[in-house]
Amino acid sequence: MARSQRPVALLSEATGDRIQSSVRYREVIGPLGLMYEARSVCTMGGELWGAIDLARERGRPDFSAREVMLLRRIAPHLGAGLKAAVLRSQASAETNSDGALGVLILDNRGRV
Repeated sequence: MARSQRPVALLSEATGDRIQSSVRYREVIGPLGLMYEARSVCTMGGELWGAIDLARERGRPDFSAREVMLLRRIAPHLGAGLKAAVLRSQASAETNSDGALGVLILDNRGRV
């Protein structure tokens, strides 16, 4: 999903509404009493920093277009936050450094 720049995917769409044909459904989702699944990747600069996996119990409706749009909107922000958190924790862990440690995060225009 990250490579194809497709931040959100529904299991129902991926299987052409034949969810039972999915190995993941048969082996993981179905036995848990779940039915529909929405997956999202949180990327920043083309790199994967996290993922979201949401599932709905059997008898509930599939994820709506509005819910998919919400995931699409928040995924890049979560990716940026996860990347910043990892970089910040790595900088904090490097206490034996001779120089000053820090993280500077720039937007696509080079602004802080």
